[in-house]
Amino acid sequence: MNTVKAYIFILSFFFSILLNGQNTSMGNLWVGDMNNYLRIDSNAILVNYYWKYENKSYEVKRAYYYLLINDTLRVIESQSKKDENHDFIIKEKNKDNLRLVPLTQYSRILAFEQMPQKELVFKSQGKIFTDTIRFEKLLFATTNCYGHCPAMTIHIDSSGLLKFKGEKYAVKQGFYQAKLSNETLDELLSILGISEIDKVENHGEFNIDAPTHTLEIHYNNKVKFIKSAFWPFILAKLLDFLMAIPNKVDLQKMEDVEFKFSQ
Repeated sequence: MNTVKAYIFILSFFFSILLNGQNTSMGNLWVGDMNNYLRIDSNAILVNYYWKYENKSYEVKRAYYYLLINDTLRVIESQSKKDENHDFIIKEKNKDNLRLVPLTQYSRILAFEQMPQKELVFKSQGKIFTDTIRFEKLLFATTNCYGHCPAMTIHIDSSGLLKFKGEKYAVKQGFYQAKLSNETLDELLSILGISEIDKVENHGEFNIDAPTHTLEIHYNNKVKFIKSAFWPFILAKLLDFLMAIPNKVDLQKMEDVEFKFSQ
């Protein structure tokens, strides 16, 4: 297998996991202390992290096969001519914490920093909650795909007023509005509190088979903008919420409105 074929295999493996049923739920998310994230399911370990070079920021998303051998996590990296194993001692794993000790210099496979013999520390997503988010408004839009992905646009303000434009495959077509219940608005605020909004970065990745999701969050007198077919792992719960919300509220017909994103 030459280098190009190996690279195509890795991309195909990764995208096949992300595109499986257009489902964003892929097991529990572990949040690292170096802007890195892990999600481990029955098929693969999925890695997402950021890194900087010459004052430019980059995002990495990778999928690897893995084995659990007693107290060792073995990550299997497929290369052009052979597979290479990267072993990590599982020093702690419970519902809240995950600590890994790399046995080789390749801790960079799970985080950009290369730290031989130093622990990689992760917390479950629910344990990183912050109540410092002063939510102002949110805009969200998603497009059709080669399947039956709904095209729709949503605007939610701090009072819980939702405005909705539904297009092909959406729950309704046209312009509607609804009022979120206090419980639903609190759910949104809780999700925002575990989404590391200040840290997440916009590195658009697009695929002809997948819908493009556009997000704009106004909070704390700041604006966070994300546009990608594959959002950072830390935003998966928010994406699930936004995709499902039109089916959970009482949409009432309204006059046509214009949804204005800043970009």
